[in-house]
Amino acid sequence: FMGALKAFSRLFGADRQASLVGWIMTAGGLGAITSAYPMEAALRVITWREIFAALAAVTAAASAWLFLRAPDEARGEPPEPLTAQWPGVVAIFRDPRFWRCVPLGVTFTGGFMAVQGLWATSWLMQVNGYGRDAAAGHLTGMSVSMLAGYLAIGLLGTPLARRGITAAHLVGGGVPVAIATLVLIVAEASSHTRILWTAFSGLAGFGTLIYTVNSRAFPVELAGRANTALNVSVFLGAFGIQWGIGALIDLLQGRGADPAAAHRAAFWVLLAMQILSCSLFLATARWAAAPGGTRREPSAPPAAAYAAAERKLGGPP
Repeated sequence: FMGALKAFSRLFGADRQASLVGWIMTAGGLGAITSAYPMEAALRVITWREIFAALAAVTAAASAWLFLRAPDEARGEPPEPLTAQWPGVVAIFRDPRFWRCVPLGVTFTGGFMAVQGLWATSWLMQVNGYGRDAAAGHLTGMSVSMLAGYLAIGLLGTPLARRGITAAHLVGGGVPVAIATLVLIVAEASSHTRILWTAFSGLAGFGTLIYTVNSRAFPVELAGRANTALNVSVFLGAFGIQWGIGALIDLLQGRGADPAAAHRAAFWVLLAMQILSCSLFLATARWAAAPGGTRREPSAPPAAAYAAAERKLGGPP
């Protein structure tokens, strides 16, 4: 994922970044769809070990194809040595624009990963009282909706950017709506839980554009390091939130709360963190957009990269 974002930042203009993130996440969403009903069906025929072996083989084949066939950027100079890269990493961690993106990435994007990966199922079963089949149906709907959201970003990101609606605008507009949807879920405002969870998952895709917002704050040569630093923070957040929700639920149940009440309390804590981080992101929007807050880019991709792609693919890329 980081390699793709780095390549996007070097090969394409600013107006295409949101769409490209949407397309790469669409590819990931196609994989996520296979994690509910299809996986359940496969387990009736083969074992977990065999499923993992098949996934490993497919991943190895895809990696080999990328290595042999995907076009690369022609470089006229040797790569920067590792010792020379650390000052750039230090500069990233000292930049307030990086720390503007981290809280939202950790609590919202990382939080969504934690919820979708584990706690949505637990909520549906412990709070709503659904069985495993109904919970799996909700998860499938969430995966399809997430894929649709990424497709919409891929299709509309570039036209919107050319009309002045940037990735930062999409994050600032879409994430608050997604958080509001999760509020409705936790408040149990409607019995139509499938609709709410599906809407939340589809809107959560806007949070992924935080990577584009983050990389735009740095020179192009630092874009890969900037997004990798953010990605490490997001995955640490996903782990911490996933573990933390479970620890809080166990603590509350140990003090006499029933499972449903413990889940509600844990989710309200997550929502409070998301609301605070989103408020920080929105409150600093004007400051981040001030002159000097966005790096300059060439208006067109490097000609050498296009030439290399054309030679490999036998035609215009």
